[in-house]
Amino acid sequence: RRVLPNVPFKIEMARYFNRMVRKQQKLIAQHQGNEDAHGGEESQIQDQASNVVLERQTDESEGLAPTIATDKAFKLGSNDDHQQYDSFLNRFLHVKTVEWRADKKQGDVLFKEVFPKFIVKERGDTPNMSFFKLFQYWKGDMEFKIQINSNPFQVGQLQCSWRYMDMVNKNIKFYENVQSLSQTTHALASANSSNAVKIYVPYKFVKTSVATTERPDLELPLDLGTLRIVVLNQLHATESCYPGVDVSIWVRFLNGSFSGMKSSSLDSPVSHQGWLDDIGKAEFHLNIDGKIDNTDKPPVQ
Repeated sequence: RRVLPNVPFKIEMARYFNRMVRKQQKLIAQHQGNEDAHGGEESQIQDQASNVVLERQTDESEGLAPTIATDKAFKLGSNDDHQQYDSFLNRFLHVKTVEWRADKKQGDVLFKEVFPKFIVKERGDTPNMSFFKLFQYWKGDMEFKIQINSNPFQVGQLQCSWRYMDMVNKNIKFYENVQSLSQTTHALASANSSNAVKIYVPYKFVKTSVATTERPDLELPLDLGTLRIVVLNQLHATESCYPGVDVSIWVRFLNGSFSGMKSSSLDSPVSHQGWLDDIGKAEFHLNIDGKIDNTDKPPVQ
């Protein structure tokens, strides 16, 4: 635009403004950059699995263990059909909600359980877990979601880690610290951002499948590994803020396969053990009540 000579600046701007008004152009003031929300409603991110939806407001921290191919070995381990029920298993199932208090220091354990044994024991009556009672062997992957219900006035950090087969390591107590667990599959959850955590656990085991029933002759039933939630940075909050945070744990099963269909009544471990005890008591009473000769082959009268 050419500026007329010897015309004051204010007069020139007034003429320009009048021309814009005559053309019915709208003048809109805009920020130079994208502005974040100031305490209002933020956009929700939805994670949907079948008919279960989990919502979060920030990006999630993710831990992923390397995968290995085990499908071929699993199919060679049994000659029956390997059933898949992904429509039931891939739904998120609530495991537990624990409280993270401000008095918890670094290294304190908020949650430590063996999976999938814990979820099958605690939620075995749900449709998601019903197939673990109908089949003797299972193979599959697991995905954990850990959500923190906090606010921006709280700061702190949790370490969510996964370690395979702790039960076979007699020196596991030396590995239960934030330094060693940071070398495993893990993800971090922060209180101020209230972010979610995802840990994907592919199937890794010494056998092609794991047993779903506890028996003395079956070692490590339903024991793929241990999920831990450990305090990495102590929780701090303002005086007017509640000194605690709720941590919710969810799990779902992916790529699951079952074999060895059985009756659900066989789910109780070692149901025949009581019968053996009764037989022993009967033998004891026969010996003390009196000795009877030739009971196995009585004489012919």
